[in-house]
Parts: sequence; C-alpha cells; structure tokens
Amino acid sequence: MEEAPRVWFVGFGDEQGLARLGRSLFARLRHGVHELQGQGQTWANELSMTGPRDVLVLLTFEPRPKVLRALLAHARTTRMRIITLTDHAYAPQAERFSEVVLPCHVASYGALPTHATMLSVLRLIAVAYLGRNPEAVSQRISTLAAIDEELDLFE
Repeated sequence: MEEAPRVWFVGFGDEQGLARLGRSLFARLRHGVHELQGQGQTWANELSMTGPRDVLVLLTFEPRPKVLRALLAHARTTRMRIITLTDHAYAPQAERFSEVVLPCHVASYGALPTHATMLSVLRLIAVAYLGRNPEAVSQRISTLAAIDEELDLFE
C-alpha cells in the first residue's frame, strides 16, 4: 500500500459499507484512495482508472456476486495487487488471486454475519500503515487540516 499509486476498496452487499469506511479511513492517511462502486453502467468508467501496481482491497463474505469474477480478471490483467479480507472458508480460494489474504472470523447468526472482525482488521491495517509512514501521514493530515481551516468547515 505504501508504494501503490492508488488504493481501491470494493465490497458487495453489506461489505460495500465497509469498503466505503476503508476508503474514508485511508483517504485521511494518503492520497489516491478510491472506492469501486460500479453502480449501474459505471464499472467500465471506474475500472479504466485502475492500473499496474495499484492495490485493490477486496472485502467479501457470502453471497458473492457474479461480477466479482470479471472484476478479479480485470485486476489481474491490469496487474493490480489484491488484498482480500474474507471469512476462513473462502480464504483458500482467495489465495489463488490475492497477494495477501486476511481471514476474518465471522460469527453468523442466521442471515446476519458479524463484520466486527473485518472492521478491526481494516483499522489494524491503517495503524500499521501509519506506523510505517509517519512523516507522509503527518503531512497528509496537515494538508487536510489546512484545507478544512481554509474552508471553515468545523467549529
């Protein structure tokens, strides 16, 4: 993530909210952070902005949509690095297309799996990024604070 030109977050279903949170969290730490949303016909528009050495952070639990296969094929074609946060059952399959797989414990009570572990892993990745890049993160936070002050957004 340190050397990637851009970092992309993607999640489907309930994980889409976590992808949005991951994008928001990492956008405070570095520039070039995006979320692939693919609403309607925008997949081509969004994927056309991806490139080699970009990082794709995939957050995925069951059920997985059919479009995931095409998305992963595009990521391989463009030589994106893939980090997958998923459940233990899917981890072996994710290892086939991911550079890094971070299995998350998922307690499922009927139709409502818990996303607490996935959220914790996202935060741990952010803390690790901060620890490895303190000067760059400090500069990013200062830049954002200066813009906030200039726009007079907060009291």
